[in-house]
Amino acid sequence: MHIALDATPSIHDVSAIRRYCFHLVRELTEVDADNTYSLLFLGCRSGGGIGAPPQGPNIRLCKSTIPGRVLNPMWRFFGAPLLETWVKPNPDILHFPGGYPYIPNSVSHVLTTLHGFAHHHIAEYLPADAVSRASRRLEKTLAASTAFITVSAANKLELQDIYGIHSAKISVVPLGISPEFVVRKPQPKVDYGLRRKYDIPNKNLMLYVGAVAPHKNVRTLIRAFAELSLGKKNSWHLVLVGAIAPAERGIGDLISELKIPDNVTLIDYIPPGSQELAVLYNLAGVFVTASFYEGWASPPLEAMACGTPAIVSDIPSLRESTGGHALYADPNDPIAIRDKMVEVINDNGLRRKLIEDGLTFAMRYTWRRCAEETLAVYRNIIVGL
Repeated sequence: MHIALDATPSIHDVSAIRRYCFHLVRELTEVDADNTYSLLFLGCRSGGGIGAPPQGPNIRLCKSTIPGRVLNPMWRFFGAPLLETWVKPNPDILHFPGGYPYIPNSVSHVLTTLHGFAHHHIAEYLPADAVSRASRRLEKTLAASTAFITVSAANKLELQDIYGIHSAKISVVPLGISPEFVVRKPQPKVDYGLRRKYDIPNKNLMLYVGAVAPHKNVRTLIRAFAELSLGKKNSWHLVLVGAIAPAERGIGDLISELKIPDNVTLIDYIPPGSQELAVLYNLAGVFVTASFYEGWASPPLEAMACGTPAIVSDIPSLRESTGGHALYADPNDPIAIRDKMVEVINDNGLRRKLIEDGLTFAMRYTWRRCAEETLAVYRNIIVGL
């Protein structure tokens, strides 16, 4: 079987899709020595990836040396070149893990991984141009793909119910979590160094990881923290890790208005593979997120793998990606979120159960499993199952 896999998102896409594509490519080429892989890296840029491309006798690297900033306008004006420009002979399967089959081709089996439908569910929280672009792309994707992977069962139901795609064309393959996310022994020098680097006080930590953007609902999370009693706010510190979107550049003003500037630390995006994020998960006493919508959210699972209990929005994809082993709250209700914070802080028996069950559940979600299940999808497509 000859599989062409668009690995370009591993050097260009947003962080979650970049990690997925990188690890999928890496693990697939390690577990499968029988099939041939043509890996496309288009619009390469120096330092853009999160690791070197894999090598092996069954791997063909199909690279473009033209920077993406040049390729993109060229393709918009002239159209993208045919797949045959880079991949010969024609593959049995062409897989677009980034969610958009943008390369013209004559391949019989075009598989696309879809990462959610935020533009449909929470358009009011997203930039209008992003919603319009996502809608157009999805329309083209549905027309150009013969099969789909969704990253959650919740997404599969959405693809069926909203867009009318037959169940037989959709496979569910959840994402994995990286191996650095494990319970680690305390390392006082490392822990102190990280706290000092980011100016985090020596208090119990409540952690959020993800973009600081309207659809992530970080403002409600901050309001929930501000509703804690004075004693708890004095002993706990909220750490928010993630790039701040333009629409949320005033988030510091909210923190000041709520009179908690000394209780909150904002940390910009931490690159994939950094041990710093794993250390922060281990230092945290509670992980919390209040997203309005997710296709599949890795941070709660990463926290659970590090032995940190999680509080998440009561939405289908987050119930699925935490397996019922978190606390769930209405993302529109800061008091409900605060009450869950108090519950996990005060109830040691509950904490222990969340930690133990969360660790067991999180162990299932490896990138190796993601690759093996993806390989099974390839095989089923070829044999027509």
